[in-house]
Amino acid sequence: KRNDWNQYRIRCQADHIQIWVNGIKTTDLKDSMDTEGFIAIQHHGEQGQIYRFRNLKLLEL
Repeated sequence: KRNDWNQYRIRCQADHIQIWVNGIKTTDLKDSMDTEGFIAIQHHGEQGQIYRFRNLKLLEL
């Protein structure tokens, strides 16, 4: 949503990854390459764009 907040829900359990954007499931896959590691936030946007994050929560499954 331009000029509004998007809501993301990301669930990673073992090699199963699921992602919802604004309540719509957009990703549901298994990826066994990296089942352990770091949590990071990354954007691939255009130069000069501003990205903001709020209400980040982590829940151990």
